[in-house]
Amino acid sequence: MAAIRDIKRHIKAVQSLRQMTHALTQVAGARARRYRIQLAEAWPYAQGLERAMSLLTLRHGLQHPLLSCREVGREIVVAIGSERGLCGAHNLEVLQRVRAMPRPQPGVKRDLLVVGSKLAETCASHGMAVSRAVTRPRWGYAEEIDPLATQLTVEYLQNSYQSATTVGFSRDVSGNKSVTMRALLPVRPATAPVLSHLSPEIEPGSIDLLEHLVPRFIRSQLRVTFLQSMALEEEARALAMQSATTNATELLDGLTRRYRRARQDRITSEILEVIATTDAGAAA
Repeated sequence: MAAIRDIKRHIKAVQSLRQMTHALTQVAGARARRYRIQLAEAWPYAQGLERAMSLLTLRHGLQHPLLSCREVGREIVVAIGSERGLCGAHNLEVLQRVRAMPRPQPGVKRDLLVVGSKLAETCASHGMAVSRAVTRPRWGYAEEIDPLATQLTVEYLQNSYQSATTVGFSRDVSGNKSVTMRALLPVRPATAPVLSHLSPEIEPGSIDLLEHLVPRFIRSQLRVTFLQSMALEEEARALAMQSATTNATELLDGLTRRYRRARQDRITSEILEVIATTDAGAAA
């Protein structure tokens, strides 16, 4: 009897767990779709900024402090991870990509800026030194990413560092997911943009327009990088929760079979006891 009660309590616990993991799968899938929609809307804007900036820098020969390369004495790596767990090996793969980066040149100091609490915990547990850790944007809106983009831009202009690289998840043309590195600063415009058919009239002036475009381009590139990584994080979380739901279903099936077998054994035992009692009474 006690064993049957224990099995029933176990079944209820597994049922509650399965409901929770199923709900988390749905939530993660909805968030991934929302980030994908934002990415689809932000991507044309980022491409337009790059074309306009390339037009000004390559065809008009204009220069900007954020475009100029300097001798590197200090570089910063912005590693983008997750703020929450339950997303499989997402953060560990980012950490492994950071560790696989080529060593800096002699005399060059490398700082690691971690975005996401869980990635910071993963780095600490694996002995990776973190210079700074910031909270990952929750919704992926431009207003959430502007403070980090502004901070990186100001520090670069102040010559606090001479190179910035982002490390985060992205999906290539064939749809494969991987952790990639992207140069953020100094800004590198497209080397061969399709601009031969463009002859725009620029008002109020090319230099003023370039001053306006370059910081916006940095923010847009950083936002696109964040949205790609956030969408793939939620997809990894949905996959992990779906796997947990499948495992809970299999465990529930096994517990149900155990419960039915134990219940049948108890019924059989009670029938045998009744028969034995009846036989003993008849013999008396």
